[in-house]
Amino acid sequence: MKKLLIAISILCAVLFANPGYALTLSDGKPIEAAAIDDTKGNGDVNNTWSADKIYDEIAAKVGAASPALTGDPTITDATPTLSLQDSDNAAGTAALNANSSGGANDVILSVGVEDSTGASTPYVEIDGVSETVDLLKPVVLTGDITVGGGDILTGNIALRIGDSTTDSITLNGESETLLFTPTADVWTLSSTTGAATVVGLASYSLGAAGVKLTGDGDGAITFLGLGDGSDEALTLNLDDTSNTAVVSSTTGVDRLTLTGMNLTVGALTTAGALFTDTSGNITSSNTLTLSGITDVPINNSGSTLELPNAADPTTDTAGEVAVDSSAAPGSGIRFYGDAAYTLAGTYSKSFVITTPVAGSDYPIWCSPYAITIKHVRVQCLGGTNIIGQLSECDAEGINCAVVDSADITATANNSVDDDGTLSNSSIDALDYVGWLTTSIDGTPTSVTITFDYIINQVN
Repeated sequence: MKKLLIAISILCAVLFANPGYALTLSDGKPIEAAAIDDTKGNGDVNNTWSADKIYDEIAAKVGAASPALTGDPTITDATPTLSLQDSDNAAGTAALNANSSGGANDVILSVGVEDSTGASTPYVEIDGVSETVDLLKPVVLTGDITVGGGDILTGNIALRIGDSTTDSITLNGESETLLFTPTADVWTLSSTTGAATVVGLASYSLGAAGVKLTGDGDGAITFLGLGDGSDEALTLNLDDTSNTAVVSSTTGVDRLTLTGMNLTVGALTTAGALFTDTSGNITSSNTLTLSGITDVPINNSGSTLELPNAADPTTDTAGEVAVDSSAAPGSGIRFYGDAAYTLAGTYSKSFVITTPVAGSDYPIWCSPYAITIKHVRVQCLGGTNIIGQLSECDAEGINCAVVDSADITATANNSVDDDGTLSNSSIDALDYVGWLTTSIDGTPTSVTITFDYIINQVN
């Protein structure tokens, strides 16, 4: 069916250059090297033979029989080859066989190409068990692979272990089973035997430029930035002190910034300053208690401190303070000591002029600070009426200017308020507040003037 061409010139050179070495053909007839060398019949044994010539000589000797190599032939060359050539180009099998002489230890090795169907299929057969090998595709095994010892070395080829149905990797050992199961962008680690702890390396890096997690083997974990920034480190120690978790840094971190987050704590203790960041703030939705503190400096760099505030707030426990935001004259700061008190934001003063005289100006009170007059009331006793108004005099009590453009007319034994619109209600610090009597009807015995004011903020 097929003729086998041994086309290896190196093999021929080795076989034919050694006298006494023979090539034995399948019919058992040896061909001596010297006989082949002198095949031309001229007694010259230094001829160079081509592969075709050697094949012709072998074919002439054995006809269509296949040659077999016996003994211990060795091929030596930088690139030795042994070729099996199909000479009839017909379907069949070409193989390189190694057969023992039989017996209990009989081993048969056959490497060849099966071409009975017209499609070449490489195969390997060992001791009668044949396995087709597709040289261009991965080998798919349907059974288990058992490694008795040693390592599975994959080199640059990825080692893939999984289940075609669940796409999970299963690790078994010491009666425990771990599963690695992938979903979209996620690998899930689980256990079917209840394993709850995985002990790994001392350090893990989440991305080349992410975060490095390092354990010290004694209850502490360190977070180290691996990005292009400052690469700060933060260590959380959960082991050294009872009921205490210690946060520290080996890179000098001294501030934790919480952006848009609520921090809930049962108790907050500090050995030094509690808050020093002028741009920050603290908000309590319930009760913030600072106990055991004798000195609480609040350094807000000139900004305001907002106290609890509302219209008519309730202060009914000792130490409570709130700001009354209502517009009533008595509004101010409410607090509770042994009872509820109010530090009013509005103040009031009164003075009496007896037997007033028309056209008289009376400086009454020098204000130590700038004030704004909010309300004026005049009471006339006796006579018919009195007409006049408040005035602002300079620091000497002279050169007075009226507080309102409209006078107040108070009739006998009655009190009258101003018109509700004071045109010049601001009084400068250290100026005098006075009274100007415009006119009198009858003989009033006295006039009582009361005015309410607030103290202006000092800037």
